[in-house]
Parts: sequence; structure tokens; C-alpha cells
Amino acid sequence: MCSPSGYIVGVSLQRPQYVLDSSVRRFDQGTALLGGSPTQLTRLSAQGASTLDRVLGGLSDEPLPPNHQALVERLIRAGQLHRVVVAVDPHTARGAQVGFVIPVLNDAPGVQALVERIRREWVDHCIVVVDDGSGDRCGRQLAAIAARYGALLVRHPTPGGPAAARNAGMRRLLEHATNIEVVVFADADVVPELGAIAAVVARVQCGAVAAAPRIQAEVGHSALARYEAASSPLDMGIAQSRVRAGSRVSHVPAALVAMSAQAVSDLGGFDEAFRFGEDVDLIWRLDQAGGSVIYDPTVSAHHRSRPTLGSMIRQRFGYGTSAGALANRHPNNLAPVRVSLTTAAATVAIGFGRRRGLVSGAALLGLDFLQVRSRLIAAVDLGDDQSWRLWLHGQRNTAKWLTRSTTRVWMPLSLAALASPRLRRSVIGAALVGPVVDWFVARPRLDPLRYVVLRLVDDGAYGAGVIVGAVQARNLEPLLPRPATQSGVERPRRT
Repeated sequence: MCSPSGYIVGVSLQRPQYVLDSSVRRFDQGTALLGGSPTQLTRLSAQGASTLDRVLGGLSDEPLPPNHQALVERLIRAGQLHRVVVAVDPHTARGAQVGFVIPVLNDAPGVQALVERIRREWVDHCIVVVDDGSGDRCGRQLAAIAARYGALLVRHPTPGGPAAARNAGMRRLLEHATNIEVVVFADADVVPELGAIAAVVARVQCGAVAAAPRIQAEVGHSALARYEAASSPLDMGIAQSRVRAGSRVSHVPAALVAMSAQAVSDLGGFDEAFRFGEDVDLIWRLDQAGGSVIYDPTVSAHHRSRPTLGSMIRQRFGYGTSAGALANRHPNNLAPVRVSLTTAAATVAIGFGRRRGLVSGAALLGLDFLQVRSRLIAAVDLGDDQSWRLWLHGQRNTAKWLTRSTTRVWMPLSLAALASPRLRRSVIGAALVGPVVDWFVARPRLDPLRYVVLRLVDDGAYGAGVIVGAVQARNLEPLLPRPATQSGVERPRRT
């Protein structure tokens, strides 16, 4: 059943359509684009603005000239423009060389459900199951599943970790079918919705080096399952994004991701030195090599929640420990928050001062807004209303990460500050405001008290892992805020 050829199901690879990112606004007769992630200002020539109008209005059958296509690619790399893949009859889709790699450790039922789902759409495509040191009973079950569904089986006598398992699976896949173009990595605890794999594979064939759907936790009955349904660490949200460090979606998990086989091979695959964070590392290396990694939340998959509170704490702690090693490999990408000096001073004055501190903090925030407004007016004809909205957006994001850091990477300082009657109220308020606001926004099927408690446990476990990982790697970058521009807008670029 394992064949090196086949067809994409349910997507078209005809010339794609394009849409602006939801954050982008156009000014100055369409010659200025403000938005993307991170927020930046792009200036277009009159010809460039006309080309963008044509692209957004739908392309004719004639291809774009090279310089116009270069403009489109630059806007995509900036996260200001996105391709749209249109669904069509499966029989009209172009042939695709696609293979699947499923790493697993003691989860035969998960592999069974995942392979069944894959075979519903990808009947003849090659699947490699990598048994990464499962027990004898599970190993026999995995062998039987592989035989039943025509999959290849790679067995490791002892666990080597996710990176080693994925690399071994990809090597076996390429040995079996040397013309594989796209490799889909899928974890055993994930089940994709129908059409999700086809959509992300199509994005890779349209030029991305990797693409991932939204990963949501299955809705369960326990308090922990209901919490994870609203706050899964694998869920990157509802906004389509170009994936890169420091942006709205800084990474995507390898729980389900389609990747260019050539691009991954060129970079040597996953780094097996990482026990956690190996997927973040590879995504960032693909981006640094000039590739485009796309997060597409219009399609999704579901993963199982952690069965117990202890397993959730161990998972979150493990995720956090990767921060130090990632900071060594990718400097300047791991700061917990980026904040301007003016905003930082205002936060300290308001949080730890009294009446005089409130006045000083308000004055500093007013100064920060005036600086933002003057820079934007100098760069583009932006009115007070739009300047105010942009400034508030930046302040809201800064406040979100400052308050969350109090219960994550700055947890030891927060606990020490509780001993001070003067600081106690501010620290408790900073720790609670984020979870409470998130509960009101998400409205999970869980009461606010248990949601807040689980969120604090979640953040505390991750933060403890970050501290341990940073100490082990001898790199404090994941613990320290990083200065940002006061406007929160990247330097204007002319295209």
C-alpha cells in the first residue's frame, strides 16, 4: 500500500489569491501599509500600490512580471500579505509526492486513530511509524497496526526523543521513496480534521517551506481538559500568520506540520540535542534560511489533553527548559517581553508607587503616546484616532506579557515581593489580571476560580522550567526584558 505517488485531496494549486493581514491598514492613497507582525510600516511606490491593488483584486491568467512578484513575496515575508488556497474537486488537483512520519512512545491507540484518519484521504501514500522505545506489548501492537494499514515501521530499542524519532522516520521515508516532496510530521496524540493535511501540504507546494494548521485540545469533561481546551500551549490562535521569532505567531508545534523534504534535509533535520524545543529550533532555522513558514488556522487538528495535573506540570516544565538552549542557538529571540524604556518606567511608577507614582506613570504614558504620534505623522499621514489605536494596541500587548511574566519567568521575584506590604497588592494584581481577563474573553466551560488557579499552576511550571533551562545553558536572555522602540513600529521600508 506504500506508494511514492498520489494526489492531493481537496485543494487547488492554481494561481493563488491573496488577502491583506487582518492587522494591516493602508494610507496615503494605498502607498503606505501599516501592520503585520511585528507591526511595521511599508512604503510603496505608485506602481507598487497599483500592483498590490491588482493582486488583491484577483489575478488574470497572465503571470506577474518578476519585479511585481518580488513585491508580493516581500509583503508575504513581512506578514502583511497572505496567500489563499482555493478548494476544488480532488480529481483536478496536481499530483503530489507526500509522505508521513509518526513518532510514538507507548501510544498504540493514538497511532491507530491517526493512521485511520490519514488513510481516509491519503490511501496510497507512504506512512512511517517510528516506535521510539515503547514497551514490548505496545511494540507488538504498533507492528500489527503498521502491517494492517500498509505502513513502514522503524523501531528504536530505547527512547531517543522526538527529534531523533522524526529524523529516523524521514530517513526511512526517503529511502523508500526518493522523490518525496513534502513530509508531514504528525504526533500520535493528534487527529487532523478532514482536509487539514491537504490544506497545509498545498501551502508547501505553493512555495512555503513549512505550514501548520491550528492545534486545539479535545473538549473533555474534567476541569483540566476544559482548561486546556481554552489554554492549550499548542494552540496558536485564530489569525493566519507568517511564522517567525518575535511575531504574533513565533513558532508552530511539530504535532502536525507539513514541511518541504528538501528544505529540511538541507538543514540536517531536527537537532537531536534538543529534548524539548526541537520544533521551535527547526522552524526558526527554516525562517533564517529564507523560507516562508505559514500558520493556517482555517483548518485544524485536535490533540488529547494531559490526563492528570502532574503530567501537565511536567509537560509545561519540560517546554520551559528549552528556553536556555534556544537562546544560545538563536540570540535575541527569547526575551519574555519587549518594552520601551518609557513604558517600563511608567509601569514601575504605577505598580510600585502611590499617588505620586500614579501621576508620574500617567505622565510617562502620555509622553510615550506623543512620541508614537510624532513618529507616525513623520512617516505617514496618520490621524490622532489611528495613532491612538495603534498605541493602545501596543500598550495592551506589553501589559499582557509584563503581567504574565510575574507568574512565569519572574516568579521568584514575585514570591519575594509578597513579603513587602507595599508591593504585595501590586504583585497579586499583576498575577491575577491576566487570567481573569483571559477567562472573560475565552469564556471556557470552567468556572473562573479553577481556571485562574490552573493558569497560575501552568505559568508557574513553565516559568520554573525556563529558569532551570537558563541556568543550565548559562544564558539569562529568557529571563530579561528586551528594550523595544517606543512606537512599537519597525523602521519604515520603501518597496
